Amino acid sequence: MKVCCGSIVGAEVGSIWGHFSPQTYISATLIKETLKTVKSIFYIEEKMKTDVVKDNKWRKGISPVIATLLVVIVAIALVGIFWAIMSGFLGTASVKTDIAIEKLDIVANGMSVAVVRNVGNVRITSIDEVILTCTTSESPAAPPSFDLGGGLDPGKTATATWSTVLIPGETCTLTIKATAANGAKVAASSSAIVRP
Repeated sequence: MKVCCGSIVGAEVGSIWGHFSPQTYISATLIKETLKTVKSIFYIEEKMKTDVVKDNKWRKGISPVIATLLVVIVAIALVGIFWAIMSGFLGTASVKTDIAIEKLDIVANGMSVAVVRNVGNVRITSIDEVILTCTTSESPAAPPSFDLGGGLDPGKTATATWSTVLIPGETCTLTIKATAANGAKVAASSSAIVRP
């Protein structure tokens, strides 16, 4: 006789049928079938777990989160590259008109030198006004005259030398006003101490 879970199971039930009621036999059969079902459910669940693991081993790929991150990173990189290219084109296409006094060497009694540079990207066609003012001398020497010839191209310099009679140690300021090829007006100023 086989006993399982407090009930009699299997063919043994038939041999001792006389001792138990039909309800006991039905209960024993029900328990037997329930145990088979539970066992098969655990088997199926365990089989599914191993199948999932096997499938993950064979089907390797990236998760949706990583795929989304990669798409966002690539999009940001493409926007950055596009911006860099476009800002380069726009930067070279912008118009800049400007001049700078690169050198100002003023001598009390002798030849003074001034160098002006076109720091823009448009040709300077003319220098309209040159003003030299000093702190002590009421009427400083005549301001320098720059000969531009056909104009002052971007990045190029023009030099002026002139004779000065000034007081050593005083400060003089040179202001230059010019016109660019596009009609823009530009100006630059620089100061220097008169040397002996």
